Amino acid sequence: MRPLLPLRNFLVVVGAYYVSAWVVMPLWAPIAWMDHGRVYQAGSSLLLLSQAIRTIPILMSAILAGAAAGYFLVASRRASWLAVLGVFVAVCVWSSTRWYVRPSFEDLLWQGTKATVAGSLAVLAALAVWNRRARLDAEESL
Repeated sequence: MRPLLPLRNFLVVVGAYYVSAWVVMPLWAPIAWMDHGRVYQAGSSLLLLSQAIRTIPILMSAILAGAAAGYFLVASRRASWLAVLGVFVAVCVWSSTRWYVRPSFEDLLWQGTKATVAGSLAVLAALAVWNRRARLDAEESL
């Protein structure tokens, strides 16, 4: 095992997330306009729709980060690096929300759900790309 391989893989995970966030950044404005000008009442079920719309770019970024990490990671222990990717994306999504007043339990629950789903999607995208790449490499070696 090469001594710098874990450092390289960690930088791939971090870099994939931040590059994917910058790639998805231009899509924030058009997606935000889908929710612009709506007035929601407290406890309205449409409030969930508003939060779901604002989550679309975050989930897109997580999927793109997972796909990039799955393509560039080099490791013999794949599961451990997929776990690092999932936890890193989930922590980044969790910490990206700023609260100026104490959040309610429902807000914290939504924030945790969003982070968990984003981390899971990143892992699934990385796994799909990794398996596809392994299949293509196996076919090429025949």
